[in-house]
Amino acid sequence: MARKGLLWGVPLCFALIAFAFVTFPEVTVLDVPNEVRAGAPIVRIWPGTIIKFPFSILLMTVIVTGVFRAIPWPVAYVRAERVLLWVTLASMAVGAFAVIGVPSLSSYYMSTHGYHRCERFADAATRRWFTDWVKDPKWCVPGKGSDWVKEQAAKEAKEAKEAKEAKEAAEKPRSP
Repeated sequence: MARKGLLWGVPLCFALIAFAFVTFPEVTVLDVPNEVRAGAPIVRIWPGTIIKFPFSILLMTVIVTGVFRAIPWPVAYVRAERVLLWVTLASMAVGAFAVIGVPSLSSYYMSTHGYHRCERFADAATRRWFTDWVKDPKWCVPGKGSDWVKEQAAKEAKEAKEAKEAKEAAEKPRSP
């Protein structure tokens, strides 16, 4: 029975792992700290980027456990069972941290770095799976999106640069 279950269980586990990585492909765990250090105008925090790793480890554990159950090798199965139990518990702890701890830590971390939570964007409101943070609260406009925020930030940076150049040109002493 365990061998028959492997025929559909292994492809199903690999399909679920692929789904987890396709769902959040463009964002990695280190993107958020790098964007905050760079002073990005908008940062989107996805706990799903953390969840996909323990979820994948959990599914790989299911595959290994299924293989050991299909092979009549009781000594190896008992040893592997202990290791797989600890791997499962560790991956579940990381997944729980992603769901429970990331939102509260992100609120503290982003607030101390000058970001404001924005819940009014058109592309998606703040939900369980991600939150949007903007550098300037005036960029949190209902019906707009992250591209608009980036455009506004680029426009303000360009205006600030032009104003600085004009000020430097006005203060520069004129030679006779």
